[in-house]
Amino acid sequence: MTTNLPSNIQTALSERGIDHAVWSTLQNSIFPGAKDESILLAIDYCKARKMDILKKPCHIVPMNVTDAKTAEKEWRDVIMPGIYEQRITAFRTGQMAGQDDPVFGDTIEYLGVNAPEWCKVTVYRFVNGERCAFSHTEYFTEACAITEIWKDKQRTGKYKVNSMWTKRPRGQLAKCAEAGALRKAFPDELGGVITADEITEEPINPASPQQTVIDVDGVVRITDEQRQQLDQLIQITQTDVAKAIAYYGVNSLDQLPKDKAEHLIKILNERVDKSQAQSENLGENIPL
Repeated sequence: MTTNLPSNIQTALSERGIDHAVWSTLQNSIFPGAKDESILLAIDYCKARKMDILKKPCHIVPMNVTDAKTAEKEWRDVIMPGIYEQRITAFRTGQMAGQDDPVFGDTIEYLGVNAPEWCKVTVYRFVNGERCAFSHTEYFTEACAITEIWKDKQRTGKYKVNSMWTKRPRGQLAKCAEAGALRKAFPDELGGVITADEITEEPINPASPQQTVIDVDGVVRITDEQRQQLDQLIQITQTDVAKAIAYYGVNSLDQLPKDKAEHLIKILNERVDKSQAQSENLGENIPL
């Protein structure tokens, strides 16, 4: 049984047969920072698709959508499949016959990022006993996710490639090309729903630009202001960054969810205020 949760959430978990261990894992590891209601939606999605949610076949993505009744736009968490779900679905048919390694085009420069111009992926499916090829080519300028640049909390009208696509342009482009090829090979099984990796523009809430830095996993990431605070606090406290980010289960400060970044800022501020105290006495067992 889950404890210290709103009664409606506890009831929803009981109805779905979700115990405390699984719920804790979903909240803190699979979908950190996501709303409880959105995680429940992901659970229902995976149940309908007969997927193991702990393998994270889908993503929770905040999107600005239009209400069909009022025609007004509002922010909602949308469940979108990941490339892993498409791979699983393809293999479950028993007709998946392998795929070729990605083929990349020449390197180009786009919005300050050096990336392949295109990527082609070919997957194979047995059709009436014959191994048939299904190829898809994705172009970087059409596929990459972009985000608007803000200055002094104002729109600049300029855009940049988002952090994930800047960090690994080849990997992201290859996933999009693979997703397109899989949909061609398995149209009935996969339909026309794109993966979270194929969203070409990050949703940005004009009223709160600092709170909508979103990666492909649908998690609101650390803001620029939080990053500046952490850089200063880490320098002052001589914090071991590697141990700190390991505690939160990420590989870098830029991957910290917004709420986890706020938590770390709080801890480091306490360390500054209590400069004579040892880190183990801060009330949090964080290996700083």
